[in-house]
This record gives sequence, structure tokens and C-alpha cells, in this order.
Amino acid sequence: MAAALVGLLLSAAPANAAFKAGVSLSTSSGKVRLVVKLTSTRTLTTRTRPRSVKVKVGTKTYVLSKARAAAAKSVSAGTWRSAAYSGRAGAALSSLAGKSVSVKVTSLARISTVRSTVPKPPTTGGGGGGGGGAQPLFEPPGRQLEGQEAVPFLQRYFVNSRFTDCPAGWPACSVEERYNHCPDGSWEYHRLTPSPGSDINSYGTYNVTGARVNPDGSWIVEYNHSGYGQTHFYHWEVATNGRVLGTYDNNTAEPLGPLQWQQPANCGSS
Repeated sequence: MAAALVGLLLSAAPANAAFKAGVSLSTSSGKVRLVVKLTSTRTLTTRTRPRSVKVKVGTKTYVLSKARAAAAKSVSAGTWRSAAYSGRAGAALSSLAGKSVSVKVTSLARISTVRSTVPKPPTTGGGGGGGGGAQPLFEPPGRQLEGQEAVPFLQRYFVNSRFTDCPAGWPACSVEERYNHCPDGSWEYHRLTPSPGSDINSYGTYNVTGARVNPDGSWIVEYNHSGYGQTHFYHWEVATNGRVLGTYDNNTAEPLGPLQWQQPANCGSS
């Protein structure tokens, strides 16, 4: 009877939150920071909300402080930042781009460890074409691709991508606008500001309706976004250096951009 009762109590106990961590590097005035954006798979409580966040790389541990509070009882666990490093320490931090790190999240309920990869910074250049001799981000097909022929290219470069006006990620910029194209077909729009109450976070799904890949690797994609009972049309043109210009059809063609293409999408992090 006691064993059965223990089993019932355990099954009735609320599950602990599992965290997802989006890790990036932020550079300002020659100094580099680690930035971690945390989200949870469950609504956070006083016991499960993070109290401290650390990033471990090899034998080195970076202690982060909260840069932006999350709303109470939400799945957002806030944005956390390391100190700003320069010189050799800053160079060591910059060298983490493209590498996997361990994020340690401590709450009253438990200590969680999450693995995450620090994204590499995008190759940048001028507008259109390749722009100023920068290396193209996309493998040129050598001929124009449309319809089904463009699908493998889109699966490689469009699916799991984000278009952002702040490649370093908020809070490196005072405001960031970002469109996430998630691998599972979901879609996210985030407008992040210094004041969480002024943020905009929209969600939905996207369905590609047209695409064209040019011989040089620049490309165009069009899709319908569905969410909150409405459907809207987006048209995006992506240059070989990742510069993105678009239009949003909300009864009128509203121009969007310039933005920058990046991967991965980092869906679920705001």
C-alpha cells in the first residue's frame, strides 16, 4: 500500500521545466559578451524559475547575469549575459563561434544542463549580388531553379533560417526584428525592445507558394503565413551575401528590410 501511494504521489507531482537555450555572441565597442536566451517547455513557477545561469566551455566557466526579466508564469526565462571581455579574453570568447557549449541553469527545484551551439556570424557585404567581393553564403546552382527543382535548395538554406535586422541578436541592438522559419513548419515573428511590455511575439505556420533560385545562388521565396485566424503573404529576396529585402501583403505591399539571413532559426527563443 505504501509503495502504491508513493507511486500515486510521484505521478501527481508537477514535472520540472525543461529549458532550451539560444546562445550567441554580442560585440560592442570592441568587447564581446555571451548572451543566452532561455525558454521553458512548461510554465515557470517560483521553484522552477532560473536563479543563476552559467556557460561552461572545457575548464572555463562564464557566470551570467540577467539582462532582461521574463514575465511571471511564462515560458520565457529571460535573457542572460556574461561580462564584456576584450583582448585575449575577448578573442577566446569570439573563438566559440560554431562550437558547442554547456549551459547550466540553477533553480530552487533543480540544476539543469543544456547543450547549445554558438552560431557563426554571417558573411556580410554590400547589397544585391555578391556585394564587394564577399564570399557567397549559398552554393550557386549554375542555372535557374524553380518549382520542385528549388526544393533541395530551400530545404538547405530557407528551412531553419531567420531574417533579422540585428545579426548579433538582442540586446546587442536596442531593438531587434526577427522572422523565424522553423524546421517543423511553424513561424515566429519577434520584435524585442528594452521594455518587455513593448515586445511583440507572433506565432503561426508558413506554407511556401513559390520559389526561384538564380544561377549565382541568390534566391526568392514566397509563402503564406497563417496565424490567429488570418493569412498573410510574404515575398522575400535574398542576395548571395544574405541581405534580405521583402514585402508583406496586408492589403497593401509593405516593404520589409533590409534584414540579414542566418541559420539556425533558434525557434522558441525570444
